[in-house]
Amino acid sequence: MIDKLANDNQGSAKVVKVDVTNNMGLAERYQIQFLPTLVLFKGGEVVDTQVGLVAPDKLQKMIDSAA
Repeated sequence: MIDKLANDNQGSAKVVKVDVTNNMGLAERYQIQFLPTLVLFKGGEVVDTQVGLVAPDKLQKMIDSAA
């Protein structure tokens, strides 16, 4: 699902996956306690966070709202 979002938003948003097991510092910095967690940034600042499984259309709406 994340790969599809990355492809669908190519050129307008950067969608990446991070393995928090190998990047514990990032997990601590953004207070990620549960997986999956989506953190949406705009201009380097966190603008939204979603914890748990979510329908792809809801994730797309999050991305669109930050544009």
